[in-house]
Formats: sequence, C-alpha cells, structure tokens
Amino acid sequence: MTYSMQFGDLWPSIRVSLLSEQKYGALVNNFAAWDHVSAELEQLNARDFVNKAHSHGEQGPESGQTAAPPPASWSCSPNLRCFTFIRGDVSRFPPARLGSLGVMDYYLMDAASLLPVLALGLQPGDTVLDLCAAPGGKTLALLQTGCCRKSEGWCLGQGELPT
Repeated sequence: MTYSMQFGDLWPSIRVSLLSEQKYGALVNNFAAWDHVSAELEQLNARDFVNKAHSHGEQGPESGQTAAPPPASWSCSPNLRCFTFIRGDVSRFPPARLGSLGVMDYYLMDAASLLPVLALGLQPGDTVLDLCAAPGGKTLALLQTGCCRKSEGWCLGQGELPT
C-alpha cells in the first residue's frame, strides 16, 4: 500500500519487475570457438546487442544524410559479443558450459555491465583499474575487448588497494 501511494500508476510494473527473475546476457568468450557459439546463440533467437548497435551507428539516416562515425568507444567493441533476448522475450540461456576448446563458451552476466566498458573508449594498450570489480563482469568484458595491456579488478572492502 505504501509503495502504491509513492509510485502511483507505476507501482504495478515496478512490483512485477522486482518479483521477476533477472534476465542475463551471454558474453561470448573470445577464447572459445566464438563463431560456433555465436551461431548457437542466434539459433535461440538471441541477438548480439553490441554489434547491432555498432552496425546501426554505421548506417546512414533514412533521410540520405551521411551518418556520423561510430563513437571511439566502439574501436574495440567488435571483440565483444553479448547476446540478449528481445524485450518481452522471457527466454533464458542454457547454463554456460565448457566448449570444445576446454574453456567456457560464454559467461552469463548482467548485460548492463558492458555499458561502462563501451563508454570508456578503450584503445589498444590501455591500462584499466576497476574499483568496482565484484562479481567481475566488467573486468571480464574489459579483458575480452583485447585492448587492455593490463587490467586489475579490485572490490573495495574485500582487500587493500594496490600500492
């Protein structure tokens, strides 16, 4: 009753969101047979939202004007492939498993963890210190870009900062 008074007409949809199980994205492991893994995920009707956004940025507007170049943050994003289901699709990815190369095919994670990685505008050879590295999705995505010369993840409160 309290929340319905605070949020008004928005409360029913907020309540459903809070009670719903979290949906995950599948970050493809670059050290796996990524082309085979990507094809399997596409067969589930999942879409790579990183490359979809990248290709959308390269297309010109329908008015015939030339499109602006993709942001610098996409310079390393072709190495990132994260599949999600379209809005309204409540499908779930199968649990991640070891693939034919002996490594995990993909990692299930909150796909929003990729947004800070994309926003950084990483360039090859960058060094990154992730001070919010628990449970490690952003650090994993940083390493998957292939741009980081060195990446360290630290979770404040679980250890001392490096000296």
